[in-house]
Amino acid sequence: MSMNMKIEAQGTRGRSFFGKGIHALLLGSATAAASFAPTIAFAEDCTRYFNGVWNGFPGDTYGAGHNFYIKGSRVTARGASAYTSYAAAPSYRSDMTLAQKARLDFFYAGMNAGRTVLEGAFKDVFPSRADGAIDATTFRIHRNGRVELVLNAWGNVASDLTNVQCFPGHGSSGFVLQGQSRTSSHGVNMWTFFIAPQWLI
Repeated sequence: MSMNMKIEAQGTRGRSFFGKGIHALLLGSATAAASFAPTIAFAEDCTRYFNGVWNGFPGDTYGAGHNFYIKGSRVTARGASAYTSYAAAPSYRSDMTLAQKARLDFFYAGMNAGRTVLEGAFKDVFPSRADGAIDATTFRIHRNGRVELVLNAWGNVASDLTNVQCFPGHGSSGFVLQGQSRTSSHGVNMWTFFIAPQWLI
């Protein structure tokens, strides 16, 4: 074989090896990207989550029916505008410092005596409300799956959430609940609650 033929053959093998290396690198990158792709949480029926509330979640060594830690927020569409609010602990006051308020941006819920309702009181806080007023409210999940809000600040008017759906949280016990309520004068409310057994927090 001539020197020119040897060089050409070596060059061909080098290009082949180089091509295979690039192919493997691209394939590895695609596999790594697929491995680290974020998991999308799809909405589902809340039955299995409510079952966990009453009968216990995986890893629950304290027994079912203990207190639950809840964070909540809502967006209300009213006319051409909207406003937001969030759920705070019952001890929340508008005259507190920002640091004090930050420690109270959640509430607890527990079972009633007959173990038929998970219930928790919270203050509905409106950050943009000029008068600083806050609305006392009660959150309830009934054992039959009904989700209810009682507006204690407005004469204890009760409203069931509709289109209720749940999303898995980070782990096997916490979950996110979403639902809607509507009034003729105040528009549609889109509520979101994160709910987890207190032993997780």
